[in-house]
Order: sequence, then C-alpha cells, then structure tokens
Amino acid sequence: MAQARLARGARRAEPDENERDPDKLAQEELVRLQRQYRKMEMERSEVSIQSGATVLSQQPRVLWYERQRDEMLADLNNLLTDRNNQQDQQTVNTILDLVDKFDAHQAAVEHEVSEISELNVQVSIITKSVIHQKLKVQAIFGHSMTPGQAEKQRGLLENRLYRVRLYRIKISQTKIPQLHDLDETRPLVYTGI
Repeated sequence: MAQARLARGARRAEPDENERDPDKLAQEELVRLQRQYRKMEMERSEVSIQSGATVLSQQPRVLWYERQRDEMLADLNNLLTDRNNQQDQQTVNTILDLVDKFDAHQAAVEHEVSEISELNVQVSIITKSVIHQKLKVQAIFGHSMTPGQAEKQRGLLENRLYRVRLYRIKISQTKIPQLHDLDETRPLVYTGI
C-alpha cells in the first residue's frame, strides 16, 4: 500500500497539462487525431465494402419485392373495377346455383338409396317366399327338383288339365250344350310321356 501511495504521489509530481508546452501538446493531439482519422477511414471503407456487397446481394430480392408490389397494386386496381365486380357477382351466382344443384342431386340420391333399401327388403321377403314354396314342392314330391324337372312336371300337369277340359267339353256337348264357353282352343303344351 505504501508503494501505491508513492505511485499516486509520483503522478502528482508530473506537471499538469496546462504547464506543458502547448506546441508539443498540439503535436501530440494532431498525431492522435490523425491515427483516429486513419482508423475511422479504414472502418468506413470496410463498412462501405460490406454494405456494397450487401446491397449487391440484396438487389435481386429488392427487385423481386418491387415487382410484387407493382403486381399487387395492379391487382388492387383491377379488383376495384366494375367489370371485375360483375364477374365476381356472376361467379358467386354460378357457385350458388351449383350448390343448389348439388343439394338437389344429393336429395335425389338419398331418395334412391332409400328406395333401393326398400326393394332389398322386398327381395328378401320374396326370396323367403320362393324358398318356402320350394320346400313345399320338395315335401310334396319327396325330393328336390331341378328347373328342368320342374318345367317337365308343369308340362305334365298342364297336359292333364287340357285333357280333363277336353273330356269335360265332350261330355258337356253330349249332355249339357251350355258349357261350350270352356277354353277349347288351348294347344297341347307337352306331348311326351
């Protein structure tokens, strides 16, 4: 600490700036200012070079933004014209018409779907009825029949019916003449047995 006090005292022992030679002070100030000027000049040139490079690198972007601004201004001007307002109104009307048509078609499709579901229910009822009838036929004849066999059986039954009618007509002509209204023109459907 004693040394620090001595150092402080030594500083005080130096002459004041006012006591120094003014020419020497001016010379030192000039040198200091020249150094500071050179330093500032170098920093300015560095900043100038950097800013020039930045400007060059950003110039395409600036041009693009300027084009975008011009296009937006043109679009805004176009939007404000009466012709575009009319076209917008026509487009809105067209869209509303299409939405209405879509709703109508959707309602029609839903109606058709409900009718199809009703038909599916009816088909299932008819299918059950046909299966029931086939089961009855199988119970009557004791076995299942193919469509060809069923057609042959129907032909045999129609042939029998036809012969019964002919026999009845023959009897009615001999006994009761009023029974001529029976079907006399029915052709023979199945002849093979």
